[in-house]
Parts: sequence; C-alpha cells; structure tokens
Amino acid sequence: MSEEDSENLSLYIGYLLGFYGIVQAVTMVFIFPRAIKTFGLMYTAMIGAILHGLGVILVPSIHTYESIIPFYGLIAAGNGFIRPAFPAFLGSIAPK
Repeated sequence: MSEEDSENLSLYIGYLLGFYGIVQAVTMVFIFPRAIKTFGLMYTAMIGAILHGLGVILVPSIHTYESIIPFYGLIAAGNGFIRPAFPAFLGSIAPK
C-alpha cells in the first residue's frame, strides 16, 4: 500500500467514525425518546436490533466506499436504539 493510499484510508475511516457517532447521537437524543413513547421500551430495543442486524447482514454486498454509508447508518441507528434501551430496562426492574 502506498503512502497516499494509506492517508486516504485513514481519512475514510475517520469520516466513517464521525458519521457513525453523529447518526448514533441523533438517534439517541431525538428519535429514541419519541420511539419509547410510541412503541414502548422493549419494542424500541427490538427495532434497534432489527436495524443493527440488517446493517450487519448487508455488509457483504458492499463493493465501494460510498455504498458502505447507508449500511453503516443502519448499524449506527440500531445501536442508537439499543444502547440506551437496555440500561433503562434494567433500571426499571432493579429492586429499589
């Protein structure tokens, strides 16, 4: 791998990680609270698991850098639903 390819790869990975963080943060802050009110906690977690699973299952169909972005967005959005759902559920059933 040439020096230029290495720099480009580092740049692409940085952009992907930034995109992942932004999608996950937007999902957690804006969409997750509304989804809990609409669907309930467990169904929201199930929606997140489905989105995350779809993104992971579809990864082998990726052939270019640009085509990874929608699937990576699915994974990030699914994780944005799952991560806050499990601690909230455990907090609701834990003894006081």
